[in-house]
Amino acid sequence: TPRAAGVVRAVAARIGQEVRAGDLLATIDSPQVAEARLDLVSTMQQLDIARRRVGWQDAILRGTLELIQRLKAGDTPEAIQKRFEDRPVGENRERLMTAYSQYRLTKVVMERYRSLQAKDAVSLARYQERLAEFEAAQATYQSLMDRMEFEAKLADARAQQEVRQADIAVRVARE
Repeated sequence: TPRAAGVVRAVAARIGQEVRAGDLLATIDSPQVAEARLDLVSTMQQLDIARRRVGWQDAILRGTLELIQRLKAGDTPEAIQKRFEDRPVGENRERLMTAYSQYRLTKVVMERYRSLQAKDAVSLARYQERLAEFEAAQATYQSLMDRMEFEAKLADARAQQEVRQADIAVRVARE
């Protein structure tokens, strides 16, 4: 009994012929089979997109993790920009580099005010304001690094899951 209703287009076996499971017995034209083929093509396209997305997310993850290493090592923004010029990091580059630049700027300003305050050239209150700005920039920068690392890993895991789901969908559609 065929799995789908339709019109017999060709018969590949004869009465009395020995056959095994999976042997082609007949070819049937069926709207249900045509829909199933269309679903298969569609799910294969989804799998291709998912694989491309996982490749992109993997590159973003690797780039983000290396960028965070370079930031922690204290590389200059110019050195980092040159190193990551042609590498994908996504929007993580902008967010991390902005926070890093702000952190570096407030650190320099705070150190200048520290030396000026030591010479009584600025008030203690003014120095404490700069110190607070530096500490806030430092906290923002450090928490952003943690969050960007987590988000990049999470996006990569989601992309990996999407590939697994698309692969299963293709196998089901083939059946």
